[in-house]
Amino acid sequence: MAKVPDLTSEIKEFGIRMGAETIGAAPVERFAPAPQGFKPEDLLPGARSVVAFTVPQLAGYCENVPCNSYTQFGYIFKNLYIDRIAWEIARFLDDRGYWALPYCREGQTTTQVEGVNPNPFVERKYRDKEKAPRIKVALRGDISMRKAAEAAGLGRIGVNGLLITPEMGPRQRIGLCITTAELEPTPLITEDVCNHCLNCVEACPGGAITENGPEEFDPVKCIKTVQRWTSSYEDSLKNFLSRRQNAWDDETRLRRDAKFVVYNLIVGTGLCGSGCINTCPIGKRTIR
Repeated sequence: MAKVPDLTSEIKEFGIRMGAETIGAAPVERFAPAPQGFKPEDLLPGARSVVAFTVPQLAGYCENVPCNSYTQFGYIFKNLYIDRIAWEIARFLDDRGYWALPYCREGQTTTQVEGVNPNPFVERKYRDKEKAPRIKVALRGDISMRKAAEAAGLGRIGVNGLLITPEMGPRQRIGLCITTAELEPTPLITEDVCNHCLNCVEACPGGAITENGPEEFDPVKCIKTVQRWTSSYEDSLKNFLSRRQNAWDDETRLRRDAKFVVYNLIVGTGLCGSGCINTCPIGKRTIR
C-alpha cells in the first residue's frame, strides 16, 4: 500500500501519460452537499477519493460548428477516449490493492425502472391508455461531473454552467474515477475563473443562459435550440426519448431529465453554434 503523497503523485503522472490534460483528487468529504444517492460512496461503498481529469476540446472543430468533426471528435470519439483514461487509472489503482470505479460517461444507473411492464408497446392493446401497465424510466446522472472536477481543484463553474479552467476555459471534457484509496486532496481554486463578461448570455440563441448563472439555466430552451425543435418541449423530449421511456410524471421531472439530456447526450451536435463555449475569452487560443 503506497503512502498517500507518493500514490497521489503517481496517479497524476500516470493520468497525464494516458492523455489527461489536467488531473486532481478530491476527498469524498467535499461531496457532502450532494443529495443522498448522488455521493461517491453511494456508487462505490468505502470510497475515499475521486480522481477527476480533463481532456481538451480543440479549437479547430469547436470554432467550426456545426460540423461532423465536432460531433465525432468532441463527443463520440472523446467519450471512448475519456473512458479509456478512466479505465487505465482504475486498473492502476486496482493493481495496487484498491477498489476503483471508472465512472461511466452516461451515468452508472442512467435508467431507473419502476413498474411491471417489460414491453413499452403493450399499451397498444388497451383501448383506455391510462389503464395500461406502464414502465417508468428516469434519466439522470449519478454524480455531477462538473462539480466533481470543481471539487478536485481543476476549475470553477461559470455563468454558462460549464466548468471553466484557467488552462482551457470551458473547452474540455471531464472524466472521473472513484476509489477507496486515500489520496492527497488537490487545493481548491477559490477565486472565480469566469470573468462574468456575459458573452455566453448574449451568444446563446435560445436564451437558455442568464446573467444569474446555472441556477437559472433553462435546459428546455437549450435542448430545443440545439436540436432546432419548434414543437412543445413535452412533444420534443418525448419524441427524442421514446426509445428509453414511455411515461412522464410531471413538468419538474421532465425538466430534470432535459438537463441530463442537454449535458450528456445532445450538446455534441453543436447546431446552435456552441456560443456558451466559443465566445468565452478564458483560455481562448488565437489562430497561428
